[in-house]
Formats: sequence, C-alpha cells, structure tokens
Amino acid sequence: MKATLIHDLISHHHLDFLIVTVTWMHADLPRAIVDDITPLDYAVLHRYRPNGQGGSVAVVYCRGLKLSMLTVTSERCTFECLTVKLSIASHRLNLGAVYRHLSSVCLWPSSVPSSR
Repeated sequence: MKATLIHDLISHHHLDFLIVTVTWMHADLPRAIVDDITPLDYAVLHRYRPNGQGGSVAVVYCRGLKLSMLTVTSERCTFECLTVKLSIASHRLNLGAVYRHLSSVCLWPSSVPSSR
C-alpha cells in the first residue's frame, strides 16, 4: 500500500528523487520487498535501523542519476541519518535526511566526513 503511494507521488510530481523516513524496512528483508517502493527506472538506497523495528530512511531516485551513499558517524546519536552524494557532470551535491524518534536523545555529530 505504501509503495503505491510512493509510486503515485513520484509520478504525479515528476520527482527525480524522494527521501522517505520510517520505511520499516530492515536489512534481512528479501530484495524484492525492499525494491517494491521503486517505480520502473528508479532505484533505492536505504539506511536501515541497526537494531529493533521501525524507523529506517531511504532515498528513491531515478536510475539516470549518479547517487552514492556517504557515511556520517557519531557514537552519541540515536537518530537515523541517510546522506548521499549526487554527482552531475563535474558538480556534486550532498544531501541528508534525518529521522529522530521523539523519545531519542542526540548530540549532533561533531565531525561530518568530507567526501571531497
């Protein structure tokens, strides 16, 4: 059901990419289920919740775009963060999405690695 809504949103608004929080996806799901949220000619990158259920962040993007996952680490955070690098010709755009559950506590990472 959520997959159909995502497909419709991307199609109706002609989106090149869409960031989705609280996907409820986890790393041990079959690839067919994980990829179900991607329309034809789209791909998905996930940042799965490391433990427990719920959460997770994903970016659904047009396969024509060159996206790669970046890593942001912090030992003091309980939020979920997905960061990606979008490369177009000789330009780069770093994008990030954060999901923080209301009951979580977080101090923002003191260092975010550079991909330059």
